[in-house]
Amino acid sequence: MAESVQPYLRQATSYRRTELAIINGAKRMISEIGFRKLNMIDLASESQVSRATLYNHFRDKDAVGIALIQYEVGELISISAESPVDYLVSLSQFVSTNTALQSIRTTDPELIAKVFQPNGHDLWREVGEVLNKKLGSLAPAVVLWLLGQILAPISAESARKQAMSILNRWYTFLSFPSSITPIAELLPDLFQVPSPLPPHEGYF
Repeated sequence: MAESVQPYLRQATSYRRTELAIINGAKRMISEIGFRKLNMIDLASESQVSRATLYNHFRDKDAVGIALIQYEVGELISISAESPVDYLVSLSQFVSTNTALQSIRTTDPELIAKVFQPNGHDLWREVGEVLNKKLGSLAPAVVLWLLGQILAPISAESARKQAMSILNRWYTFLSFPSSITPIAELLPDLFQVPSPLPPHEGYF
């Protein structure tokens, strides 16, 4: 039985390796020339695969762009840190300094909007589930905070200040629930997150 399964495992591994090569090739090209100038012929060459192989994985460049964003989000949720502040700063800087996301945001904001529709994609639900495990009831606010940075990146210094403010206010809310407004409602005012943002209901 084990021997009969091995060819399929090798095939799946090879398929995934090729897919990652295409995604990484797309990331390099998008970072250099932008998403709008990306074309499938040049991407096949950059990824060192045939055009037939490329189209076997992705039907068009929009599918490539979505797959790249999915991959980057996968990298995001794998981040860890020694303290809550460092964790939030690491999440922030991954989003704010990501060259591919910056390029897509500048050249094709419609793709960003398509991917991050609350009811149109499972990406933020997945992010939310991971953040829920690490941050508990603070997770929805952090999702909104990160979503804002996709639209308007912030520096590491600003990220640390905002992270400390988020945590301090949240700890206060947990200690004195009636003393302040829940942090998710304060985010646009406190941290100048671009508005309007998609509602956070439905992410979790």
